[in-house]
Amino acid sequence: MTIEAIVIRDPDAATELYVVVDGTVVEVTEYHIDPGSGWTRDEWCAHRDKMLSTASPAAQAILRDRMNDPPGGQYISDQDERPWL
Repeated sequence: MTIEAIVIRDPDAATELYVVVDGTVVEVTEYHIDPGSGWTRDEWCAHRDKMLSTASPAAQAILRDRMNDPPGGQYISDQDERPWL
């Protein structure tokens, strides 16, 4: 099986993601772990919970692992020392 991913990032617009499996474009559900500047803890928790509620069990395992201490998490305001999950 060959899987190809094409990511088109526009800093002023949405990211486009295309996945091609064995030459066929397939539907994609995107999950972004990109806390960056401007998130509050409440906003981040709502985003996190929405992603986890719609993800498959396999995707949830990856999301939980990577969201436990997300890169850029230091930029989320009012996180303090509370656990991520």
